[in-house]
Amino acid sequence: MTNLTRFERGLGLDSTCSICRQGEEDIIHVLRDCKFAKEVWSKIPGGAAVSRSINGEFQSWIISNLTRKSQVTPNWSITFAFTLDSIWYRRNKLIFQNSILSVDQVVGEIRARVNSFVAATLTGAACMRTPLFSSDHWKRPPERFIKLNGDGAVTKDGYGSCGGVVRDSEGRFIIAFSKSLGRCSIIQSELWALLLGLRLIQNHHLGGQISIESDSKEAVKLIEEGCNRGHPCYDLVKSINDLTLHFSFFSFSHIAREANLVVDKLARLRSRLEENMKIFHSPPNFILSLLVADNAVLS
Repeated sequence: MTNLTRFERGLGLDSTCSICRQGEEDIIHVLRDCKFAKEVWSKIPGGAAVSRSINGEFQSWIISNLTRKSQVTPNWSITFAFTLDSIWYRRNKLIFQNSILSVDQVVGEIRARVNSFVAATLTGAACMRTPLFSSDHWKRPPERFIKLNGDGAVTKDGYGSCGGVVRDSEGRFIIAFSKSLGRCSIIQSELWALLLGLRLIQNHHLGGQISIESDSKEAVKLIEEGCNRGHPCYDLVKSINDLTLHFSFFSFSHIAREANLVVDKLARLRSRLEENMKIFHSPPNFILSLLVADNAVLS
């Protein structure tokens, strides 16, 4: 419920926007005319026209955008719908949970949701043909995509390490890494694995369309939903979301631990005395059998 609606029903004393304090907070103000909403739209491909269209009733504005065709943004109706939902969700997070709003965080979330949705529709038919227990096995990414798998580990005395591997749509090994992290939590080690893997992809110019997988539900949830500045993983989550803005297409997915065995080995390789990151440009012997097993399931 907006502040204007609450005010009109006698449930509140202030009808102004809780975020910008620059106008009455009706639904179209929240989703389009608020300063925060305008900044979000300005960073969405094709969204600048939305923030400029200040006239028209709410319903006609919604319909015109859901039916709009754009060569620049071919998935515009999907992008538009997810942007509305994300802006509304973040507004409620601020009001009810006092969660700090970040334009870049919201934009990163929107891109991730759109990419995940489009990827799901592209691979939906193939997913319907997979065996019942195929979720327990590693799957190749779509054609022209690369896939990053990451994993973290923490010893009993609190020392963390992480690892990751990048493979192409044929299941072929591209690059892998293993790194000691020092003292950290298990969720931090999981996030470090994804951040370092994405940096590796960017630094080596390995591709712009990326499927990213982790067996940590919490890590994926933090990346997709974000967290406030007081959260111990805030900097890691923000760095990951900032980095994804450099790729043309990406998606985050949670997978079964059985589908992540290659990076489980890589994550547990480094001891706490070895702090430099080890990069593998060819498959190391200790994961060869697991790489072969992953591809054998698919052949």
